[in-house]
This record gives sequence, C-alpha cells and structure tokens, in this order.
Amino acid sequence: LGEAVDALKDDVARLYYACADTAGRGYATGTEHVLRKVLRDELFEGELESTARVSVARNEYEAVQVVLLSYDKALEDVSVTVGPLRGPDGAVLPAESVRIDAIDFVKTRQPSYEVEYVGWIPDPLMGPGPFDVEAGKLRPVWVTVHPPEDARAGVYKSEVIVKPANAAEARVPIEVTVWGFALPKQTHLKTAFALFENELNAFYGDFSHEDLLGYYEF
Repeated sequence: LGEAVDALKDDVARLYYACADTAGRGYATGTEHVLRKVLRDELFEGELESTARVSVARNEYEAVQVVLLSYDKALEDVSVTVGPLRGPDGAVLPAESVRIDAIDFVKTRQPSYEVEYVGWIPDPLMGPGPFDVEAGKLRPVWVTVHPPEDARAGVYKSEVIVKPANAAEARVPIEVTVWGFALPKQTHLKTAFALFENELNAFYGDFSHEDLLGYYEF
C-alpha cells in the first residue's frame, strides 16, 4: 500500500507541475521562503510560477528559494543567474550583491529520538552550478541578496534566469525591497542556543513530544 501511495503521489506531482508549466518547457518553477525546507520527494507546497521576493536591510544577508520542478525529463547542466537589480531613480545593486547556490540533498536515517521526517533532506549549499535535476524531482536554488551600506532604499526588480542545456530557459521575476537603514558591520552580542529532549526530561520530568513541538514553535 505504501508503494502504491508513493506512486500516486508522484503522478499527482507531475500533473500539478505540468499544469503550472504554461510555457511548455518540460519543467515548472516555484518560489519558497527560506525558513521552509523543500523536500525532494514531497509535493511542492510553495508558490508556482511566481515572483521571488526578498526584504532586506543594507549590509544584511537575506535569501529566497527558487525551485525547479522537473516533470517531463531530467534537466542537465542547469545554470542560474540574476540580471541587474534596478531600483528607484536608476539605482542598481552591484552584481556582487547577489549570490546563487544550488541546494543538494543528504539522506537521513532514523535517529534514537523521534523526528517528523526521515529521507532526503535539503542541506548543503553547492555553489552556482551547473547542476542537474532528476526527472520527476525538484531542486531548490538559494538566492542570497546583500545590499551595500550605501544602497538606495526602495524596490529593485530583475529576473532569475534558469538555463538548462536540454530545455528552454525560464525567467523568474525577483523583487528586492531594501530598507532605509543598515546593519552594523560587526556584532558584539554572543549567543548560543540548544534544546535537547533528554535535558528537558531531566529538568521537568515526563516531557511529551507535543511539549517539545511547543518549544520549537516558541
């Protein structure tokens, strides 16, 4: 039954992505917030064929995920670039303000404690590419924006250009809102944070998994 459900899930995903691909490229694109992990073997829950949006202060690093969803065939030697980000009154963010990193996956195993998901997890940032996307799978790309301290505040627009060697290119609109203040070059507040279930049980006694999820949410 599990294998049948997995096969049906893959069929639904392919149909979902194909319907979004109105240009007939053989793959769709999507965007997702950086706080959400895009799982390789699960249905993509972000926005399809949408605009990538970033809000960032001067001298801050902030990112957005652009996701490639292959439903027809494998994508080979994919390159991803971002055109000039043009803003108010002719202002342009310099090319070095944007970094592209393809995200790769690592396969996890069941640890000694309870987790919500075991399988292929997005984790390492592999640089700009080129990279491949398996047929029927997805691949997220991490787009980081770092405006300089003297960047003009306002909304900057451009396109994320996706070029597979064996399929038509896609252009994903990107909008970057630069706020009118800058983060300091150095920080002076040292922080450390850890949360371990065995320590919580030692402190509070019978600590349930629901309690642990509440801590995560907090």
